[in-house]
Amino acid sequence: MIQDPLLRKLEYKPGMAVGHWPEQILYGALLREEWQPVTQPPKEMALDLIHLFCPDQITLEAQFLRWKAAMKKTGRLWVSWPKRSSRVASDLDENILRDYGLANGLVDVKVASVDEVWSALKFVYRLQDR
Repeated sequence: MIQDPLLRKLEYKPGMAVGHWPEQILYGALLREEWQPVTQPPKEMALDLIHLFCPDQITLEAQFLRWKAAMKKTGRLWVSWPKRSSRVASDLDENILRDYGLANGLVDVKVASVDEVWSALKFVYRLQDR
């Protein structure tokens, strides 16, 4: 069983194929040791869980579709953006992120706080698209 509360909250499970971008924001040794996440999207739909950190819309637009293409139909794509309370300058918020995901074929099903700077929105394929 996973003891780390953040990894439990984000639904990491043993044996999952994981992607994470950018690699310098890897949160914790457990993630690196247990899952050895890829930091570039593979060419095939192979990943069970992906977590992107997007400080702005330009980054979101550059990374979202690349990583979505690497996600299994039953997978999940977490996208984090800076919280307003973090005082990190960003043109992203939950509504912009949600609208972008919906426009690109995924639905949001959960929001989570990652830490004092980042929030995350979980996207999945619609049931009829799996």
